[in-house]
Amino acid sequence: MTGSLDEAHNNFVLDAPASVSTFFYLLVDDKAYGNFNSSLDIDAYFLHLDVGSNYTVTASPVAYPFTLLPQGDPTFSLLNSSGSIVGSPTSNADNIYSQTFTATDSLYFVDVFRTGQGGYNSYYSVQLTNNSVTETKGLGEFVSLGQVNSTTLDYASDSDRFKFFASRALKYRIEVSSTVPDITLAIQNANTPSGGTFTASPNGYIFTVPTLQLYELAFASNSFTGIGAYSFSVLAYPFIRASDFDGDLTSDIVMQNASGQASLWFMNGGAVRSSPLVGGNPGPAWHVVGSGDFDGDGKSDILWRNDSGQVQIWFMNGATVTGSALVGDNPGTAWQIKGTGDVNLDGKSDILWQNDAGQAGSG
Repeated sequence: MTGSLDEAHNNFVLDAPASVSTFFYLLVDDKAYGNFNSSLDIDAYFLHLDVGSNYTVTASPVAYPFTLLPQGDPTFSLLNSSGSIVGSPTSNADNIYSQTFTATDSLYFVDVFRTGQGGYNSYYSVQLTNNSVTETKGLGEFVSLGQVNSTTLDYASDSDRFKFFASRALKYRIEVSSTVPDITLAIQNANTPSGGTFTASPNGYIFTVPTLQLYELAFASNSFTGIGAYSFSVLAYPFIRASDFDGDLTSDIVMQNASGQASLWFMNGGAVRSSPLVGGNPGPAWHVVGSGDFDGDGKSDILWRNDSGQVQIWFMNGATVTGSALVGDNPGTAWQIKGTGDVNLDGKSDILWQNDAGQAGSG
């Protein structure tokens, strides 16, 4: 999954330059927001279309939810791939300009500029609509945490939009499975102009929200031509069950025999899928005392403790030990490990301690 060239999610503050060489595209039904930063400003956008389909381009003064921003006075010209102007837009009583046309080529351009009635340093939106299709999913519907959502990208420049409420200061992980090789995801706060931050990782897209907000997820093909099925889930991060070593959101079991050898039972409900040995045998003086995602990779690691009190972590990828580390100084045998959990909400597990006197602590 790669970064999007979609202008609507290229960050609101990045104005679309008046040069087609910047490759800012409009996706279907995905509003882009622009800024007239001078009286002669022209913003250029690409349209990648299906020949024979019918489309509408609409340019509007910025309105809700951006009511505090100065409204622009946008109109536009539609150009074909040769640079010739195709028809002309018409306006309504609200100064919204629109133009409907049937694509005879796969590539068009839209030049957005001021009508001259408003001031510059003002804002507008521009939107592309495909009139030849009827969408049934990805129209801005709400999704729930943990829900698996399945749909398809059906045509050139298709985009699907979903919404969910995010809680303050929490991390979320968006897991995506797709037959579209260049599918891209953009995360945007649905109530403000700025886009959300997100990071691509082997465990999906991870981002943190600053306040309780409504967020929008937008899926598209980064080449604007890819079509196919995909599914996604929104998960509170790190969304792992206790002892989930393979990241399938199902708890697994850590076993240890009297000699010290550890084994993992990968579970599917009450059925054992496999039971591989884990690493070398550390000997009977070392004991498995817990598990947790200590490196934030979405999979559980093994917490060990020696008879002397020394603690060690085995960092795991499934049943494979990818690394190990001693944890801090040896606290001795008067301190006992009582559990693990993400105490400081940094997306990584911590260790909860209690000594023989009853004093608790974490680290």
